[in-house]
Amino acid sequence: MLRYVNCILIIAVCLIIIPETVEGECNGVDPTDGENWIIDELTHCWDQEIDVQNIEVNDGGLRLENITLTAHGKITIKHPTTWEKSTIIHNSSNNQDTILLESHLTVKGTNLTINAPEGVYAGSDVEGIRLDLGSKLIIIDVDDNPLTDYDVSTVSSMNWNISDPFNGGLEIFSYGQDDGIILKNSVFNHIIQFKNHGDNVVISNNSFYNCSKIQQAWGDGLVFENNKIYNITNDVGIRYWGNNASIQNNYFEGEGGTHGNNGAVHIIGNNILVDNNIFLNMSYGSTIIGTYGEAANITVTNNSLTNVDGTGISFFSSKSKGDLIAHNSMSNISKGIRAIGENLKVFNNSVDNCGWDFNLGYVGGCITIAGGGDGVYRNITVYDNKVVNAQQVGLIIGTSSIEWGNLTFFNNTVVGATKDDLITGIWSTVGYGLFLTSSAGEFRPDNVTCFNNSFSERESAVATYRSYEDKRGNNYLFNNNEITNSSYGFSVYGTSVLYNNFTITDNRINSNGTAILVDDVDGIQIYNNAIQSNIGVSVFDSKKIHIFENEISVSRTGIEVSNSEGNVTNNWIQGECYSDKCDVVYFTKVAQSGIKIMSLSEIRAEDNVIKSFNILVNSTNSDISLRENFLDYSNTGIHVNSGKSSEIYGNEISNSSTLINSIDSENIDIYNNNFSNFGKAYFSTNSTSNLLTNYYYEGKVCLEFIDSIYTVANFDNFDCTEAFLYEKYNLNVNILTDDEVPSPNHQFYYYNEINPDKEYSQTNIDGLSNYMTLTTLKVDNSGLNINFNNYYIGYLHNEILTEIELELTKNETVMAYLDTSAPSTKLSTISSLVNTETITLYFNKTSLKDDLMDYDLFVLKNDGVNFAQWEFVGTYNVSSINYEGEDDTKYRFKVISRDIYGNIEVKDNYDCEVQVDSQTPKSFFVNINEDYYFTGKNEILLDWDSIDEDISNFEINVFYNSDTTPYINDNSNGWIIENNLYYYERDSFVYNLQNIGHYGFKLVAQDYAGNQEVKSSFDFIVNYDPTSDKLTFADTPEKWGEETLELNIDSSNFYLDFSLFIAMESVDYRTDKMTWYEHSDKDSSETLVLEGLLDRTKYYLYAKSVDLAGNIEDPLNSTEIFISDGTYDQKYIINYLPLAHGNYEFLVSVDNDFDGTYETVLARGYNQEDLKSNEYFLDAKNKSLIFGGLTNGGFIPNEDLNEIGNIKVQYSGVHAIIEVYTGNPLPAQGINVSPTNTTHIIFEYDIPANSEKCKVQLTTNISKGWFNEEIIEPCYKGKYSFTLLNPQLDKEYFFRVMIENEFGQTSYSDSQSINMDDVVKLYTTTQRSDEGLLGMDSIIPITALVGIIMLSFGGVLLYRSKNEDKFDINTNILESKPVAKYKVEELYLIYKDGRLIKNISAVEVKTDSDIMSGMLTAINDFVQDSFNTEGDLGSIDYGNNKIILQRENHSYLAAVIYGEVDNYFKGKMINAVRKIEEDNTAIENWNGDSSSIINVQKNLEPIIAETESATREMVDNYFTEKEIAITTTCDRDSDNTTIKINLSNYSSTNITDCKIIPEYNDSLLGLSGIIPAVPYYFDRNTFEIGDIKSYNEVQFTMKMKNKSNDLTTIELKLEYNHKGRTSSTKSIVEIK
Repeated sequence: MLRYVNCILIIAVCLIIIPETVEGECNGVDPTDGENWIIDELTHCWDQEIDVQNIEVNDGGLRLENITLTAHGKITIKHPTTWEKSTIIHNSSNNQDTILLESHLTVKGTNLTINAPEGVYAGSDVEGIRLDLGSKLIIIDVDDNPLTDYDVSTVSSMNWNISDPFNGGLEIFSYGQDDGIILKNSVFNHIIQFKNHGDNVVISNNSFYNCSKIQQAWGDGLVFENNKIYNITNDVGIRYWGNNASIQNNYFEGEGGTHGNNGAVHIIGNNILVDNNIFLNMSYGSTIIGTYGEAANITVTNNSLTNVDGTGISFFSSKSKGDLIAHNSMSNISKGIRAIGENLKVFNNSVDNCGWDFNLGYVGGCITIAGGGDGVYRNITVYDNKVVNAQQVGLIIGTSSIEWGNLTFFNNTVVGATKDDLITGIWSTVGYGLFLTSSAGEFRPDNVTCFNNSFSERESAVATYRSYEDKRGNNYLFNNNEITNSSYGFSVYGTSVLYNNFTITDNRINSNGTAILVDDVDGIQIYNNAIQSNIGVSVFDSKKIHIFENEISVSRTGIEVSNSEGNVTNNWIQGECYSDKCDVVYFTKVAQSGIKIMSLSEIRAEDNVIKSFNILVNSTNSDISLRENFLDYSNTGIHVNSGKSSEIYGNEISNSSTLINSIDSENIDIYNNNFSNFGKAYFSTNSTSNLLTNYYYEGKVCLEFIDSIYTVANFDNFDCTEAFLYEKYNLNVNILTDDEVPSPNHQFYYYNEINPDKEYSQTNIDGLSNYMTLTTLKVDNSGLNINFNNYYIGYLHNEILTEIELELTKNETVMAYLDTSAPSTKLSTISSLVNTETITLYFNKTSLKDDLMDYDLFVLKNDGVNFAQWEFVGTYNVSSINYEGEDDTKYRFKVISRDIYGNIEVKDNYDCEVQVDSQTPKSFFVNINEDYYFTGKNEILLDWDSIDEDISNFEINVFYNSDTTPYINDNSNGWIIENNLYYYERDSFVYNLQNIGHYGFKLVAQDYAGNQEVKSSFDFIVNYDPTSDKLTFADTPEKWGEETLELNIDSSNFYLDFSLFIAMESVDYRTDKMTWYEHSDKDSSETLVLEGLLDRTKYYLYAKSVDLAGNIEDPLNSTEIFISDGTYDQKYIINYLPLAHGNYEFLVSVDNDFDGTYETVLARGYNQEDLKSNEYFLDAKNKSLIFGGLTNGGFIPNEDLNEIGNIKVQYSGVHAIIEVYTGNPLPAQGINVSPTNTTHIIFEYDIPANSEKCKVQLTTNISKGWFNEEIIEPCYKGKYSFTLLNPQLDKEYFFRVMIENEFGQTSYSDSQSINMDDVVKLYTTTQRSDEGLLGMDSIIPITALVGIIMLSFGGVLLYRSKNEDKFDINTNILESKPVAKYKVEELYLIYKDGRLIKNISAVEVKTDSDIMSGMLTAINDFVQDSFNTEGDLGSIDYGNNKIILQRENHSYLAAVIYGEVDNYFKGKMINAVRKIEEDNTAIENWNGDSSSIINVQKNLEPIIAETESATREMVDNYFTEKEIAITTTCDRDSDNTTIKINLSNYSSTNITDCKIIPEYNDSLLGLSGIIPAVPYYFDRNTFEIGDIKSYNEVQFTMKMKNKSNDLTTIELKLEYNHKGRTSSTKSIVEIK
């Protein structure tokens, strides 16, 4: 109590001391108007107005109370700040001057107004408040009481414009490093987005107006409760990424229109509750409550959504699991719920006036279950939901891009909107209670169960959408559903790849259309359904259907089946029709068809009860089996039309006018049926039937057959009052004349022997009578057979009666002919102009009747001016007559014939006309006065004529002979016919000569009578040579090394006249213009001798010649024409070696538009790999002209389809170019010797020009001569180096290079030496060896030891040259294929006189002693010849086998090697021999005792042990890896990738069965082809190449189509068979 008293006293004192008014001030840093306010200590301001530029709170913090603050620049909060009961105006001019929080800002009971100068999203910075690292924004009221509104905080934009919200709105925005926000009991206006991070964000009891993205937050523990949100602008109200959130008791209201919301609550996270929220007037077509990404365990309950143009609740999350949507209420919503997930439950939701979509081809659903991608969708339950006034679809089961299923729908109610309640424009697409949709490329769910649901007021209560993709849809069960007042109960559309195990059972269906419609669904089962409808079940295009145990009451058709097959069993089908349009049976209205089977169906109907239909079973164009059915009350019991196979067995059929009626059907089997109360039991028209035992009761006619084929087993159990059987056929009569003219209204009669009374009838206007149905057989009611055949048909013509007797056994038309026409005949000859006086006439009867008797022949002769009178020749009845005429006379003939009935032929004109002409014509060529001609032109003018005027044609025979001998005749061998030309008048034309050789021309005439001229020889012969005969020089060398050269001259024609010309220039210098000298020493020996040839001189030689045809060969002025094929890399060979330098031009021009003018002049390119678009490449040495390609550019001439020659080349050429070298080659330059250490000496030198051979020569004593250390052959210009290994340390070494050209001329370089004493001094180990570094005497043993250890473990010894970055690998493993460079098989230590000291062999390759003896003899002879010389003894090679020899003073070592060795191995050998002689000082006088030589095994064993693990197969693998290779280059443009492949085989044997296998990413590249084309096998992804010969290369170009520009690689693998083994190698290409 005392404490409270003290507090009161203190307050009283304060009231006394503090004056009534206190002037505002600041503690800390005072602001200055118009200046920046920089705060670096704790500052507290109150009760004043402040107007500053930038504000920066650094240290201490800032507290404002009852302040009116206007800031025109940037506000930066770096220390905790509080604005309380103040007015803050941030009037910045750009977004860079934003409010930046780097610490906490508390806004309490304060009005914050912010200018929006640039716009959200697009400005230079955040337009409003930016939250940086460590920041937190708190906006609250003063008393923390949501019930009071006088102390709230407000945040607003200074320049809000609702029509342009993004340019007038604000942002509270974080880039991801803030501590979140707290918004309580405040009012927010015009905030386009709140974006913040941090856990445990609280937003409660606030009001938001014209805001968007009210909470775009990352963090856990969000509380968003009791807020009111009005008019969310153009986006989602809440976007939340986090877990364990609560969004409850909020009120969302939109105003609709284009400025309305896009959504309200969108979630990505787990364990989130959305409960008891109200959403009103939400529009603009988005999702109100939605989940996305990895959201799970989401609960959406007790929410209210009203007037929503979009989806109310939508779960899109691919990771949804355990979600729940329940007890939500929705009304006036276009799409209510759309959800997917695992273990999803949707129940007790209410949706009113929902499910519409105005987009063409789409429907809206009130509740939709549909999948997505990359998730698990199963165990989904939808139950106890109520959907009323569904506009389009109540429930939708959609599809998913992955396999999904286990859906259960039960106890749901769907009531469709009535027409009065429908939205305008909806009726055309309205209609489904439950709709199973389809989407291209997506899966339908498996295991769907739908039971105890209620559907009413629907176009179709349950419907499926057809799909042609095999995308699941198995195990569908629809049972115990109730369907009322719908046009269709079920409309199931599928294909043969959809809906396995689809079942419709135990449903109650009352529809006003079709209860169950099935289209293209195989295996469907429909049973135990209670159906009342217009049509019960309709099935189309389905297989293996089963319809059984249904109760069906219909007004039209019970079950109808089209193009389907299956069973219809145990159904009860009742017709009930009450309209005026109903069919009537015995004055009672009935339905149309009980079971209707159509269109190639195959149906087995068994144990069905069918009553009260016009037709109980109606089958058309189908195969049926009807067994043990009860069929009652109809006009027709069973109707079969156009059936192929029908079985009717064990049925009870009664109370029908016709029990079974068949029309145009086959193979009808009827047996064991009970027939009763009928007019006709079986009525068959044009059908095939087989009737066994049936039972007939109380009928009139048992069987009636019209135009039918039938068998009746017996007449037992027949009870028919009129007849057991009638057999009838239709007959009509066709009366016409014998020339097919109908006889209309022609009377005829018919009768039979049972009834002789004639029945009269007549033909119609077409000569045909109507059909008459005539009875041929009757079996009366006592079983007596009455046969009505034969029938007689009679008719009159010219008072003559003709009567036809007919046994009627089929439907038939009787043909009755009237004979009224005379015969017609024709006389003819082979030709109207004949060349013989005997004229053969041929008689032909042209009328069809065979009643001709004879004919008269008449002739009419021409007297030269006119024809005389007809003369009778005679009467004949033969087919041909010979009439003798006269030459140069014309005749006309005719015949008059008569038939046996006296009809005489009438003929006003003649039949044929013939002229006789037997004279032979003559012809000739005009202006051809000789019989033999020479020509160089390719055109010959042929002009022909004849002395006769009746020439029908001229035949010009053109013969060709390829013989180019100047003179040949008609009888020479080799003539072939080239052309036969036919002309029909005197004419002339120019004949083109195509080929060099001889042409023979012969003209032959023929007149119109067929008389042909005969000639025994050609009219004339032409020797055609369009080009000058070419002069060539045989075996002309490109280079020559002597002063005299003899050239052999070849001439293709002995009659050729030519002159020879020679020019010279230096090899080292080009001459712009040649000076040509005619060589006058040409004689008849055709040999040209050039003497006094000069060194390093180039000689040019050409001949100018003229042949007999006058053609001139002048290489120096050459013009050549080529025909382009239009392809890449065109290559043409010119006749001469071109002078393409100096003043000599090489001109290439192209007629690219084929107008006869070579308008495109090209330039010469000198880099074939990179040509410009107007360039060609000239390979002068090979006389080749090369145009552009696919990858290297260059000009590509168009294809010359007409072969006019569109490429012209003009140049100066010669026959031969010879370089003469009579002196020695230039010596090597740049000689240099340098040591790298005491074991390596490097000798370097330059070769100034290409040479035949270069030899590196070495000696330690010049007086004793030089020794070859290395031979390079061929030897190209460039820098070289040679390494001498393990030199003797007490010697001086001299080096030089010998160069030898191809003519054997040599030169020697200067020599250079190195003294090894100086080298040893340079590399001697200094005192650093004492400090821990090893000298050479230590390094060598350690290196050897390491090598032995590596080899013992199957390792690799690598020797690396200092100057050449390469490894000498003896044994290695490459792609699981062991390789070895060599195998040491045997070592022989041999005394200098040839005696064997020691032999060491690899165990598996011991050489036969006889072979070895011969080998040692050969080695001994070789060594004895070489022992007195210095240097390396060399080797003896035989294939891959070698004998390597190394010597010391008194002995030498021979190593038998399989493979390839180098100087390193030779060094090992010489070191071993040297060590043995050092250990055996007495070896100089060896007595032959091998045991006296010590340490031989010790020194030789390591050499052979080094390759102990190697085999000959491993060495072969090494050579294969070295000699067989695949190399590639790549070129890529925007559309295509081109890979050039080179396959090389430089082994000594062929490789076979070669294949190229490309491996690549087919999503980035596609294979287009390979050039040249080789077989490709898709199943093995292999190009079959075949064999590649030894020492050969082949090239291919593989083309690929780019699908993407991404980086990728291609592996090209070459598989082949080599020496009986399958091997491979590969090349990897990186495509950039």
